[in-house]
Amino acid sequence: MPHHKHSFCFALFLLVFVSFPAFSQAVVEGYVYENNNAGFIENASITVYSMPGDKEIATLHSDPYGHFTTNLPAGQYRMVTRKDIFEDREDIFKVENTKIFLKVVIRRQPGYLLDVRLVEIDPVSKNQIEVPGVTVEVYNRTTDHLEIIQHLKTTAAFQQRFDQGNRYLVMLRKPGYLGKRIEVYVNNNGCALCLEGLPDFTKGDKTLEIGSNKVIPLSASVVLERPVAGKHIPVEYYSESNPVDNWTDSHEHVKELDQIVSLLRDNPDVSFEIGFHTDSRGNDAFNLELSQKRADAARNYIIGGGVEPERIIAKGYGETQLLNKCANDVSCPEGEHLQNRRVELIITNVSQESYAWLSIEQIIEEEKIAARAQAEQTQVKNIPKPTQIRNKPLPEANNSVPLPEFQGNKKEDGSNPPGSPARSMEKSQSKQVNIVPMDGTYAGYAVQIYTTPQELNALPKNLRSFSEIFWRQEGDGAWYYYVIPPGTDSEIKKYYKKTIKLEHPEALLVRFGPKGKEIVK
Repeated sequence: MPHHKHSFCFALFLLVFVSFPAFSQAVVEGYVYENNNAGFIENASITVYSMPGDKEIATLHSDPYGHFTTNLPAGQYRMVTRKDIFEDREDIFKVENTKIFLKVVIRRQPGYLLDVRLVEIDPVSKNQIEVPGVTVEVYNRTTDHLEIIQHLKTTAAFQQRFDQGNRYLVMLRKPGYLGKRIEVYVNNNGCALCLEGLPDFTKGDKTLEIGSNKVIPLSASVVLERPVAGKHIPVEYYSESNPVDNWTDSHEHVKELDQIVSLLRDNPDVSFEIGFHTDSRGNDAFNLELSQKRADAARNYIIGGGVEPERIIAKGYGETQLLNKCANDVSCPEGEHLQNRRVELIITNVSQESYAWLSIEQIIEEEKIAARAQAEQTQVKNIPKPTQIRNKPLPEANNSVPLPEFQGNKKEDGSNPPGSPARSMEKSQSKQVNIVPMDGTYAGYAVQIYTTPQELNALPKNLRSFSEIFWRQEGDGAWYYYVIPPGTDSEIKKYYKKTIKLEHPEALLVRFGPKGKEIVK
């Protein structure tokens, strides 16, 4: 019995001895948040160093509520808090025998203050003339909220602040002028500072203090233009970095086409021609044919972005409108050939009807719907090379940009599924439309766009803007053709009413479910 008593006392002694250091530590707890109480900061890195000696003791990360906690022995410490797009912060604190609480306030790296002057170019003197009366709208795409709406009644200038880590859309509009949009990226989407639509701006050298925020000044003149039939709008479409390859870098092309889509959607009263030009190298007839194919592909892409088909004409000029002396058999440097390889927008008509502007919030919402509707249409494919277009090879033109085409989902080998009507259509139409049988178990919304008593052998032209069409033969023996837009039920309904119904008045919104097919009123 005494032996057991001694064993118990020895075990208790060990427990106390081993546990003693834990009792000598104190809880250190805190929160990381942005200055001006702008919100807690998630995943901030908190590194603790001992003093003196500056030995790293611990590295912590704040949770979604900005909270962090650790246990530290008594002593003095240095703490460094870091977070992308925020300024580093250093704190010195002392730990004794009681719990301590730390408030760590960090602020964003300097943002930017854009000072804008709104002007137009006098057609006679070529001088800049101020344009008052512009409506300015700024939307923060990152936080998804409206920053400001400002009506400049008597002035032609405004200022706007842009903060780190955000992307903004700026809309500038006035009746009688083409609407102007500027996309601003500040340490966002891999861009430290990008102002798309505003290539010429000046960046200040000094950082300014505005309240408790730091900003770097920017200044620019934004040129607004009046829409006039026949006006040429150049498209920055070709890059000198790789002037004579097959132009397979389709992401750049999509970006430029998206800007054209935005221009047309922002100006519903204006119609355009999109024209493609080549240089003189290669076969003349081939260059003309290839430029037309690429213009058609661009038009299809633009229509797929929600632009009315009647507002955009596609024209391929080949080498018929050279801008310099570099005709056939004339030796020219690459830079002069590049001048001829171009894409142009030409205003063909300005409607006299009165169009109500969509608010910037409505524009954002429509863009979201369009993006979701095209989620399955982002696969990019180059236009076939000449050896694929003709039975025998022709000289490679080496000078036009292959444009992306929307593609539906096909089999891995690129063919259409067995039993699909697309098999019989492939020779009679563009291969842009993927036609597949509808799964008999499908449940949900669809848009019925066409009905015929017999299977189609050729797709009507008005249906060729869709990337994918589903078919099924139903109980009445007729053949029905559907499109199934992606998105939620409410998004599909809105897309049907605002987009499909406008171009296809006969289209019906239907729902497949336990009761079969039902027409949605």
